[in-house]
Formats: sequence, C-alpha cells, structure tokens
Amino acid sequence: MKALIDGHKVDHVEVIATSAVREASNGQEFIQLVEAQLGLHIEVISPEEEGKLSFLSAQRRFDLHDQQVLLLDLGGGSGELIFAANGLLKKSTLCPLAAFA
Repeated sequence: MKALIDGHKVDHVEVIATSAVREASNGQEFIQLVEAQLGLHIEVISPEEEGKLSFLSAQRRFDLHDQQVLLLDLGGGSGELIFAANGLLKKSTLCPLAAFA
C-alpha cells in the first residue's frame, strides 16, 4: 500500500486502525513498527468512531434518510451492529464477532 501511495504521489494520507489493532496484545508494537519503517502515523479509533464511519459509508451508498436500518460491519477484529433511523445514527454496539477472531 505504501508503494501505491508513493507511486501516485499522494499529498495527504490518514491511516486508521480499528479493533484488530486496538485489541491486539502487540497493537502498540505494530503501530511503532509501521511508523518507524513507513513513516506513517496510525490513529487508533474508538468503537464509537468505528461505528460512525461505517454508518457514514453505508449512508453514502444507500438512501437511508427515511428508513430504520440495522447494519452489520464485519471486520477482521470485531463486528459492529449499527442502528439508524431517518438518516441519523442512533446506536452502535461492538460485537465479539469477527472474520479473524
């Protein structure tokens, strides 16, 4: 990924880590290694922020403004159940359900 970033001469990069890094026993070690070897700062986001970003992503793709929806964002380290109504995020809950649990 770093080679792609460099090859496309990207001006600004944000690296976001979610539950896989947040909950890993060596998560801080991983962050330090990435920063040292690639020069990329990693922001570890909260479960709430993770749910919010997942909802915003779904909302960009689907018209959710007048619906009640329950989204499941299944990732490598966790799953988030996200409830929204009328285009607004109401509740996001972290679940111990993951692709690589």
